[in-house]
Amino acid sequence: MSQENVAVVRGVYEALVDADLPRVFAHYHEDVEHHEPAGLPWGKVHRGHDALRVLLAILMQKFPNTLLHIDHLYDLGGDEVLVRARLVCRGETFPYLERVVVRDGLIREIHTHIDTASMLEHLRRFDAL
Repeated sequence: MSQENVAVVRGVYEALVDADLPRVFAHYHEDVEHHEPAGLPWGKVHRGHDALRVLLAILMQKFPNTLLHIDHLYDLGGDEVLVRARLVCRGETFPYLERVVVRDGLIREIHTHIDTASMLEHLRRFDAL
């Protein structure tokens, strides 16, 4: 089952890169929980599709014209996949990790781990806080 989970996660990131939001949401369970780091202004648990839409809108506003690069997807076994990726925005690169929980072919949880201090400094420089 875990290789199938990797395929689900790959699919959602490909949809994000393509900015295909209907395809993005097709990969998420309706009660998905997206855990963003508490040190960020939007840092909290975002529950459900509506909350995830709000989160994506915030990120698109704060980080315009961002490129998403997936470096590697790691099968952690069971229902977990680790994503190693990078965001590139305004000439700066932000590496990050996401632990993704997939059950019954849908993403149930995402736990984002990123250097919040670097992101906050970037937002301050561009008056985007």
